[in-house]
Amino acid sequence: RYPLVTEVQTCALPILNAYKKAIKNKTPLLTSTQAIAAAKRIYNAKGNIYDDDEAAYSAVKVAKNLTQWRQIETAFNLMYKRDCLLYMDFLSSRTMDLINSYIDGLK
Repeated sequence: RYPLVTEVQTCALPILNAYKKAIKNKTPLLTSTQAIAAAKRIYNAKGNIYDDDEAAYSAVKVAKNLTQWRQIETAFNLMYKRDCLLYMDFLSSRTMDLINSYIDGLK
């Protein structure tokens, strides 16, 4: 009935640990709900007929720092039991280059 609650419970602990570390460094973080929503958008970007490269790229761009990207990646890994970047191999090479460049530029 309320699947988001289960997902938040599943993903909350690793995200909470990242949150504790980030508080020490005063790093802005995503909420668990934001990280889960971005992970879902990445997962749902893969279609049966058409893939939505822009949806995946915009979900990655939710992260404004490396810790936020790790939050999204952790949520994805816990919910779907897959590596986030490896999952996105369905995207065009141009989009993957943009995503990798964006992640590499995060601090």
